[in-house]
Amino acid sequence: MLDADWNELEDIRRMELLTMIRYFIGNGVPAGNQGFQILSTSGQNNFSVAAGIVIVDGLLVINQNITTYQTQLNVAGLPALTTPVADRTDFVYLDTWEKEVKGSGGGGDPRLIDNRIGIETAVRVKREWVVRVKENANDLSSIVREKGNSYLPLARLNHRAAVAGITPDMVIDMRKTGITLAEHIKVPLF
Repeated sequence: MLDADWNELEDIRRMELLTMIRYFIGNGVPAGNQGFQILSTSGQNNFSVAAGIVIVDGLLVINQNITTYQTQLNVAGLPALTTPVADRTDFVYLDTWEKEVKGSGGGGDPRLIDNRIGIETAVRVKREWVVRVKENANDLSSIVREKGNSYLPLARLNHRAAVAGITPDMVIDMRKTGITLAEHIKVPLF
């Protein structure tokens, strides 16, 4: 057996697992947590993103700490939210993807380089995510999709004209919450 055989076997198992999760559990927030809930926060043109987990196209996406939209700006190069001149609906969604991480190069992980021989002995896949906002939009149909990325609706923000703050009454939660495998099983689960 060659390394390529092991890699192909792992790819097949991974595809089967993702397919099962995608079709039998679905997209959304598993029961028992509030992952990626959009909440109002102090400050102008900003909101909080709750810690927790969510499933998007079979991928488990984890937000370990409460974050805000503005703390993502420097990391992801996102545009700042603007104060609307007239009433406006903005669409908040999760964008997630996987990228290959090598031992060297920009963003490389030096732990993947074997110091005894001085070369990289492995690569790994890292799951990334960012919460994005599409101004003047209601759903995913207005999003330009990137190949390899998966998207999940989180909320609608109903901004009022000339109001920079986002209050709780402006946030409409669009997440599917409470998902479980038990929803799809034909016999009782004990």
